[in-house]
Order: sequence, then structure tokens, then C-alpha cells
Amino acid sequence: MKNDLIEKVVKEVHETATANIASDSKYALSRYVEQHTTLSYKTVQRAFDKYVNGQKEIGRPSEETINILCVFLEYDDYADFVKKNRSSKKFKWPVVIGMSLLFGAVCLLLYSNYPFDKNSDLSSSNCMIWKETQYVETSCKSQIGLNVEQYDAIKMANFKRVDVSLTTEFFEEETEKPLIWYYKTKDNTIEYFTAPGEHPIHKKTLKAITKYIIEKEVPKHTNQADSFLGN
Repeated sequence: MKNDLIEKVVKEVHETATANIASDSKYALSRYVEQHTTLSYKTVQRAFDKYVNGQKEIGRPSEETINILCVFLEYDDYADFVKKNRSSKKFKWPVVIGMSLLFGAVCLLLYSNYPFDKNSDLSSSNCMIWKETQYVETSCKSQIGLNVEQYDAIKMANFKRVDVSLTTEFFEEETEKPLIWYYKTKDNTIEYFTAPGEHPIHKKTLKAITKYIIEKEVPKHTNQADSFLGN
């Protein structure tokens, strides 16, 4: 990852947060990003201090942190950010204008020849649906019996159901912020997730993992060789 591009990512995150809240304090902006990602506000603060406030002695954020910040900016990941920002620099204004005019002409042609019907379905793909362990993109067309949700890039990237064992990293090392959330079903089965929010099927608020739950429940729900119940 190139340092100048990482700086661009962090500054765009800072600008986005500034545009969405009424405060410009470092703490408030970091908290806003924390609420919309799986990062802790301290991790975000360090990134702001280094690239926005010019504290060069602070270490560079991890690749995982940069990928999450790119998802916050509605990119797929850092590679998608790089690709889209590089491609935007290659076009000169006359080319952009010419392409825009061509695109407009094509749209006008298609519009004038489209047989509009009030019952027709354009089947856009800006929705998502839960499939076993994660969200997948789907059409927004009504699907009876299925929990179709509005597309959310951050959820798509970070919200997953996972299996856990005693070797799972349940808390962030520096802040002890939980990294796993759980839901107990009516039959006392526990499902574990990688981000807070609602259960994708039952629509109940997930609970943050605790040391008590780890000690009491995790051994009962793992068959992995690296847990103490493994063979």
C-alpha cells in the first residue's frame, strides 16, 4: 500500500465524517467512524493524527484498517479505491465531455424506444439478502418469504456469522473492544457474528461477547481441533 494513497483514504474518511456530524472534534469524528465500522475510535484517531494532523511519528495503519476505511467510503476494498482513483486521472476533460455526450445520446435513444409499462420491473441489484453465513447482493424485486434489505456496503463486507473456538480473537487487544457478537436461539443454540446489529433473520439485537459467555458457552459450541474440547 502506497503511503500517499493511504493518506488520501484517511483524509476522505475525515471529510466524510466532518460532513455528517455537527462537531469537528477529533473524538467526535472518530466516534462517528467507529459507529459505522468495526474499528475502535482510538484506531481511527491515530490515523487522523498521522495523516490529517501531521503527527508523522505515529505508525502506519494496518492493511485491514485501510480496507475497512475504504468500505466506509463505499469502495469494495483498498484495491477498488486504487483502481477507481487511478482510472479517474487518466481521462482528460475533452475525452470526459465526449464520453458524457455519447452516454447521454445512448440513454436518450434507449429511453425513446423503451416500451414502458407501469407493471414492468427493472430488477435493480441495490439490495441484499442473508444467505446462511453472510449477505449477498440481490435484486430489490419483492421476494415473498425472504428478508430482502437495502444494500449496505459496510454490512456486506463486515457482517458475517462465524464459528468460534477458544483460539478466536474475541476482543481488540489494546482497547478490549468486543470483536464478536452473539444471539441465543430458542433451543439455546448460540450463533456468533463479526459485527454488531440485528440478527439477519430474527431481527433481534445481537449482544456483545463477554468473558462469562466465552467461559460458559464457547466450549459447548466448538468441535475444532484447536479448542480444548478438540481431539
